[in-house]
Amino acid sequence: MRFDSVRGVAVITLCSVLTFSNNALAAVVMLRAGDAGEPNVLFEIDKAKTTKQIVLKTEQAGVVGSVLEFFIDRNQKPVLHHLFSGDECKFIEQQSRCEVSFAAGSPEFAALVNGFVKGRSAKVTVADAGVMKMDHALSLKGVARLLGR
Repeated sequence: MRFDSVRGVAVITLCSVLTFSNNALAAVVMLRAGDAGEPNVLFEIDKAKTTKQIVLKTEQAGVVGSVLEFFIDRNQKPVLHHLFSGDECKFIEQQSRCEVSFAAGSPEFAALVNGFVKGRSAKVTVADAGVMKMDHALSLKGVARLLGR
């Protein structure tokens, strides 16, 4: 992670993690906005041969009723606007954690993959009752290559 003093935001770098699934090598591309141990959002993109789903996880950012927005480049309209429901959020060890997945073929999945591939940077925000809980920028450099696009 590096700090962009011009914009005053943390810029998160991209990492790729390999996991084993069904005796075959499956790649999971992980993109995190925020640091571990602090409010953050993690995008896990399962790409065993073809991308099948995107799992979005939050830690310390997001409770039932929170709104997550994902913006690409300097676009004012979010690519993703998601309101967390009761079955998506839990409190574990006195920390809020939310998880939602978007399957291939859903409009949210298509919008996220398109943004990851075509975008140069992204901004992820989580607001709870209008109060900003998290606002991070991240670079999308290299994501298209990792997704095989």
